Amino acid sequence: MAHPKRRQQASRLLAKLSNYPFIQCYITWDEQNDEWHTGERAIRSGVAAGADWHIVLQDDAILSDNFYTNVENALTYVPSKSLVSFYTGQARPLKERVAAAVAKAKYASWLRHYILFWGVCVAIPTDHIEAMLEFCENRREQYDTRLGIFYQENRLPVWYTMPSLVDHDDDLGSLLNHGQDAERRIAHNFVSGPVTWNRDQIDI
Repeated sequence: MAHPKRRQQASRLLAKLSNYPFIQCYITWDEQNDEWHTGERAIRSGVAAGADWHIVLQDDAILSDNFYTNVENALTYVPSKSLVSFYTGQARPLKERVAAAVAKAKYASWLRHYILFWGVCVAIPTDHIEAMLEFCENRREQYDTRLGIFYQENRLPVWYTMPSLVDHDDDLGSLLNHGQDAERRIAHNFVSGPVTWNRDQIDI
């Protein structure tokens, strides 16, 4: 999902993703300067793709090396079929709790919580999409919060990979006025090579 102001970054991401064996890769452009309108269309496009998982990346994501292989293997080891975030941020929200969970996850591949903190890059089970979008349609929260509340209401966890498979290009600034934060919005444990996964988990 991309804003026209970030056409260059989005096009570079698409070029990288197109080199991997994903079923489909495409850009969903922001047409109304509205994150949810863009996100909803990006998510809905996964219904007809014929895959078990649908990945949505935002235009300020930085891909790690071995991105496809690490994603494929992570989804093989995810402890339960639920929303997966490939990014765990160092800044807001719950900064201290997240950092403490990361420190405990030295040998664990997963952090678990019941809300989505960051929408930089997520994997959604495709058979959840229709119900999720129906639930989110008339809500007023931000894009990532809406998705997280759906899983919270259904008592399903949100899984965060340890390490992070994407980083956040904080140098671009924010289109939602988040860029005024004193702390940089970057990932915990951004990986640079192949990852060995397990099903061990730490609660945030």
